[in-house]
Amino acid sequence: MSYWLPYSNRGEQFETRDRAPFALHNPSLPAFVREGDGLFWGIVRHFARAGASVEMIAVQVAAFVSLLTQGQADAEWPNGQRINIGASGFTVGVSNSGKSAIFRELVEVFEQFMAAHATGGDQDPDFFIGDATRESLIDHLNNWRFAALFSDDAGNLMQMFKQAAPTLATALDGAPLRHSRVSTGRIHLHNYRVVLYLGLQPDYVTPQWLLKTSTSGAGTTNRMLFSRALEPLLGGNRALLTLPPELKQPWWQKADLHLHAVARNALGKPAPLPLMRLSREAKSYMEALIADGAYSSTPSLDACPAAYRSRHPERVLRFSGSIEVFENGVDNEISLESVISADALCQMSLDAFRGLTYIAPTLSRTERDALLLHQKLVQTAVNTGVTSFERAALRRFAPNMGLTAQRVEKALPLLVDDRKAWITGSGKTDYVQLLCVPPAPSIAW
Repeated sequence: MSYWLPYSNRGEQFETRDRAPFALHNPSLPAFVREGDGLFWGIVRHFARAGASVEMIAVQVAAFVSLLTQGQADAEWPNGQRINIGASGFTVGVSNSGKSAIFRELVEVFEQFMAAHATGGDQDPDFFIGDATRESLIDHLNNWRFAALFSDDAGNLMQMFKQAAPTLATALDGAPLRHSRVSTGRIHLHNYRVVLYLGLQPDYVTPQWLLKTSTSGAGTTNRMLFSRALEPLLGGNRALLTLPPELKQPWWQKADLHLHAVARNALGKPAPLPLMRLSREAKSYMEALIADGAYSSTPSLDACPAAYRSRHPERVLRFSGSIEVFENGVDNEISLESVISADALCQMSLDAFRGLTYIAPTLSRTERDALLLHQKLVQTAVNTGVTSFERAALRRFAPNMGLTAQRVEKALPLLVDDRKAWITGSGKTDYVQLLCVPPAPSIAW
């Protein structure tokens, strides 16, 4: 059976394996969500039944999967360079969109694991950084190397996101981080990992701010997966925002297995993590992805900001490593299925980021004048049947339309360009001829 494709035909040449469990044949879902393989897509499909945003669900689950796996392995680029795995998420969602309910359902296994292994000592598992300051981030990672800044109501994290963007970008890349204060002395962090998930109300996020963070400074947002949840859930569907036993049991079993593995690595001596290489088919797919300058065959994504779009292969490789570790462990190569799954999710993120950064074009005064002039002329034509107007008369009576003679003259070429009017002449007199005038309404007596 051929594998589903995200949005393009990049995977058509590759042979892949059949579907796994957790299938849900729902034609309202995108094909890659309906047919995606493994527990990850099974959880996404279940929450989607409640009517929540599919992209929001997928990005949120991806962030939790990344927290489970980022401390276990790194991935290798086709050129041999090392990169840390994991996907950070950014959701812009309205109240009652389901993001908080899903967050609570997924975070429960982490909370219970930390409570069960708490001894009151410095080496207790602590996967979540609570205080959103640079000092707190450094101090936490110095004690526990694999952690996350997670919040489903991230207004309190925005201050750090704005003021400490270079630190966050460095932390998301896993690059060495140095910190020096009188109270703490010198701290040098290496071989640590951080994943970030922010869930924000639309009022916190503007297209201008997102574009600024993408195109200037550290480019922290370019490292993250974006999603939108702009419609509230219907009340009766909220009961579906809990995992049923057939999904909850494998989720808890996998999560517990990965949490123990991450805890062992966190308590050990800091050292490079195992390196996962791409399989032969996955490497060919990634090379084609890197060579694809647009990173998408979807025309609507052409407007996605270039700075964000250019990091698409990086986001794909990072999450493909996480989903491979989550589904199959660290002893395998990164499979083609994992890369295609990651590509599908990252394509959704491209679309979400394009939508969140879209700024509707504003009309110039001349364009507004042209619309007003055309409206007045059409109204006159419908009422009187006259479709040809003296050009000089339009200039003379322009104040009656709230215009000036000069503004009328500037607006006329736009009407001609839009094929709404035509300039004709008879002797020394010019006329404005309306085109495509709607018929006058008939009156029944």
